[in-house]
Amino acid sequence: EWIGKVVQSQADSVIYFTPGRGAGVTIDQEFEIFERTAFQKDENFPDQDSIPVDQPKARIIVTGFIGDKVARAKLLYGGGINRGDIVKTVKKLPDAIQ
Repeated sequence: EWIGKVVQSQADSVIYFTPGRGAGVTIDQEFEIFERTAFQKDENFPDQDSIPVDQPKARIIVTGFIGDKVARAKLLYGGGINRGDIVKTVKKLPDAIQ
């Protein structure tokens, strides 16, 4: 599981985040957005011991890329996305549980 950051949000309608296609992100892949303050206050990405304790504030889906390092996404639900917010992959439940 990896973690990225929002680099730009245009009124919650278009969200740009890192990493992108070069890191294996794919079209239609879903991600959750968390407030940066839900993690350790450190410039580096948090480690596994700093998983957020609160709920994600938004869910996005990848719609395209800018080069290999930045993904473009649209909002599925939620809002209030800001530059620097943390982006995490959505953990899918096994088919038997869904």
